[in-house]
Amino acid sequence: GAEAVVHLGNHTTSYGLPARKVFNENVAMNFNVLEAAREAGARRVVFASSVQVIRGERWAREGKPSGLSRLPLDGDMPATPTNPYALSKAVGESQLRYAAENFGLITVALRFPALMSDLSRLAQDEPHADALLDEAFTWLSYWDAARCIRLCLESPLTGYRCYFPAHPRPWVRQPVEQLRCRYFPDVPVSVPLPLVSFVDVSRLERELGWTA
Repeated sequence: GAEAVVHLGNHTTSYGLPARKVFNENVAMNFNVLEAAREAGARRVVFASSVQVIRGERWAREGKPSGLSRLPLDGDMPATPTNPYALSKAVGESQLRYAAENFGLITVALRFPALMSDLSRLAQDEPHADALLDEAFTWLSYWDAARCIRLCLESPLTGYRCYFPAHPRPWVRQPVEQLRCRYFPDVPVSVPLPLVSFVDVSRLERELGWTA
């Protein structure tokens, strides 16, 4: 038997795989992992979802308006997938909720942003042309991601949870409010201005004791 399962493996769209392969195999993979966890007697499953679940395909080079429903970003953002990989992750989150509600598993989806080893080498004064703007310049270190997973395994959770663990500081060096006015002028903001971070990790801090 197993007490818990951490599921990090899925196809992505970055290797030229056919759309149906990415979606179909990811969905089957996620269901099989959940079933295997249940059959092995595991009580908890932590799943690596993605920021792509909540953002559209808005590239810096295109100058299109934002498709985000609000700022700051958190785990309660509605799913608006725009590619097969993101759609498979959104379905994966629904599969976790299904397992929690029907089988009593504790299930956690972590919508990871870009994972980086050292921001100091990657921080820029301007977003590069192929940056996906509606990820709101979010990132997370591998260390903080691993620590978040560990807390998901150890904390007294129940049911289904969905979190967006990200560092409060963007990978672009400009002030957050300046970036918001430039790249997200029409996106509703759910906290008092000026905006100091593109992410809200208060629920992570409250329920897990986690901060980046």
